[in-house]
Amino acid sequence: MPVYLTTLLSILTILVVTFPLFFSRIQRHELQKAKAKLDTSESDALLSALSELEDDFQLGRLNKNEYQQQKIRLQRQYLKLKETSENG
Repeated sequence: MPVYLTTLLSILTILVVTFPLFFSRIQRHELQKAKAKLDTSESDALLSALSELEDDFQLGRLNKNEYQQQKIRLQRQYLKLKETSENG
């Protein structure tokens, strides 16, 4: 008798736990159009380049003038990319 009760409780537990997995509605999650159009690989590359530029400046590999020129150039490219993706 205890074996049957244990088996029955185990089966019921499995059914209760797995029921939502098989019989619940699947919700769709969609990105907003502006976010979907953003070219993340290019923006990530620009942000990574800015980070590396900062590291090089902190380590003394670049002088202040070179650092500021390159930083402004990269920031403008990033902002231009962001503007075009938002206006898209």
